[in-house]
Amino acid sequence: MSARPHPAAPPPRLAPRLARLMAPLALLALAAIGVGLPALYSRALLSERAAEARADAQRLALRYGLLAARDEGLWAYAYGALALEARPLTASGALVRLDTPRRPAAFVALPEGAAAPPPPGAPLAYGGAPVLARGEEVGRVGVWRPAEDLGALQRRLWLLAAVVALATAGGTLVLPTRAARRADAEIRALWDELSALNATLEARVEERTRQLARLSNRLMRAQEEERARVSRDLHDDLGQALTGLRLQLTALLRAPGAPPPLAPLIAGVDDSIARVRALAHDLRPPELDALGLSHALRRHLEGRAAAAGLALSLLDELEGAGESPLTAAESDAVFRVAQEALTNVLRHAHAARVDVRLWRDAAGWLCLRVVDDGDGRGGGAAGDGRGGGAAGDGRGLGLLGAAERARELGGHLSALPRAPSHPLGGFSLLLRLPPPS
Repeated sequence: MSARPHPAAPPPRLAPRLARLMAPLALLALAAIGVGLPALYSRALLSERAAEARADAQRLALRYGLLAARDEGLWAYAYGALALEARPLTASGALVRLDTPRRPAAFVALPEGAAAPPPPGAPLAYGGAPVLARGEEVGRVGVWRPAEDLGALQRRLWLLAAVVALATAGGTLVLPTRAARRADAEIRALWDELSALNATLEARVEERTRQLARLSNRLMRAQEEERARVSRDLHDDLGQALTGLRLQLTALLRAPGAPPPLAPLIAGVDDSIARVRALAHDLRPPELDALGLSHALRRHLEGRAAAAGLALSLLDELEGAGESPLTAAESDAVFRVAQEALTNVLRHAHAARVDVRLWRDAAGWLCLRVVDDGDGRGGGAAGDGRGGGAAGDGRGLGLLGAAERARELGGHLSALPRAPSHPLGGFSLLLRLPPPS
């Protein structure tokens, strides 16, 4: 059991990302307000002034049409009458020009007080209209109104629009970014608080895990010690008592006179002695403490396999290799895993052969592999491929305990229903324990 680690990096900051997202909007607002709106408004002003000039030209064309109707041949030479009709426009600063089919610029009226026409390029708004007499076009009037005031208004408008655009773009970019910075600060504070709480939780969970590991170790050692005590008691006390009983029965059998039929009783006592010794050996083989793992493992596996008629191949690469002796915990774990694996093979796998190999790999890990040639159910009739049986049916509990032993030592126990890489191809169980530190 371990604490769930929190992410190593804090959450990304919102302000830089928001600034990158809002920058195009700010530029768009700057362009729309600072450039687009003034240009549209200036164009509308010019269009309005040009409409005024067209209206003036139409009114003047009507008056000139009346003059042309009264004197069709000489009306274009009546400069006094033409100037009189154009005076209201020239008084307001407009320039009037009359063109006839035969005489371009037949009449030009300058703005009042002007000595010469406006220079080329001067801001003017133009409007024109045809002069009609008796349904025919006899000339064309053009009116140019001054637009200097519009230029000054446009300059002020551009300046105001630039200020408003800068303020809008700045607000679009700065205000959300400032709010995002405050949110970043709050999120960072919450993150630091969460990290502190998570670190405290991890420390507590790690401490509980260490306590559970120590408790599990003590429990397993106590279990092994209890197994050893019960084994000794069975072997020494009950075994000696049965042996004494057999000696007494044998003495009665040899006594003079007509001996009772004691041979079946002696055979039963012999069978009980053998069963007690086998039970004591299964609980805790004395060879495991006296002669070491290799001897105890070989004697136990070969004895169990021979009794069940199972062909056993045991390859112990640690035997005689001159390695440092294993710790008691390692020996117990390897022996119990091998014992439980063989028990499950005999109970569930319907196997005829089993291969057991004990070795240390190139990285120094202690490895035990048990493979049979059965139907893939070496972990229990309802095995799930991890050494456990169906939930709640009691099968596979031995392998679960073995897996717990492996975890307590820093190793792991893995199982496969099929081992295609092995010649036997049946259920495969692999125990790996880390090298000594």
